[in-house]
Amino acid sequence: MQSPMTHIADLTDFISNIPLFENLCREELETVASYIRRQQLDPDEILFNQWDRAECVYFVETGAHKVFNKKGPFEYE
Repeated sequence: MQSPMTHIADLTDFISNIPLFENLCREELETVASYIRRQQLDPDEILFNQWDRAECVYFVETGAHKVFNKKGPFEYE
């Protein structure tokens, strides 16, 4: 199990490569990272459904996902 500081450092490095956060300094990135919770999903597990109320933002760190809507599936990697 990672120590909290290693966890924050790993997440800080990860989010530093996301364009949304490109203008943040290291301290600001660490603050954002401190709020992130990793979640691992099983294959075919549903993360959320279309029109669910948004309560957070998801970033895919590894793996692939499928997005379905009324028109059909879309696959992203």
